[in-house]
Amino acid sequence: MPEPERKIHTALKEVEEVMLSKLSEGGSVTFSPKGTSMLPMLHSGTDSVTLIKPPDKPRKGTVALFILKDEKGGRRYALHRLVGIKNDEYVFCGDNRISCDPPVKYEDIIAVVSEFTRNGKRHGVNGFFYCVYKTFMLATVRIRPFTNRFERSVYSLWKRIFRKKTK
Repeated sequence: MPEPERKIHTALKEVEEVMLSKLSEGGSVTFSPKGTSMLPMLHSGTDSVTLIKPPDKPRKGTVALFILKDEKGGRRYALHRLVGIKNDEYVFCGDNRISCDPPVKYEDIIAVVSEFTRNGKRHGVNGFFYCVYKTFMLATVRIRPFTNRFERSVYSLWKRIFRKKTK
């Protein structure tokens, strides 16, 4: 009987070498991302993504795991959507973010999402509804700062109008 799949809770940096090895052999890696940057598509800790080796030329709309480097030589991982390509540099932005990440080189792209599991149901990245969602996220990336401000203003006004009166 095959051994059941085990869940391991660890930081990506601790398994990067093993993950890169598996991806370079044509395999896939599945993990549960943390954070809110890819809401509403991915919920932290409950949903999972399956990653594969990135294609030679990633296309806009692809969700990728990549490394962001800072000026002090530090590194962190991000799982965001590719929203632009400029002079061999790739610009990513989380679906729940109003600003994009600094551009990265192809060498910093570790993997791309081939499917994701949401509420126990698997979704491919080529399905009709996912493609509609991806197109919407790409179309709205430039107006997010304005819509975010509008949402906050409406919410603030709503709170002021309907807040409970305290004695």
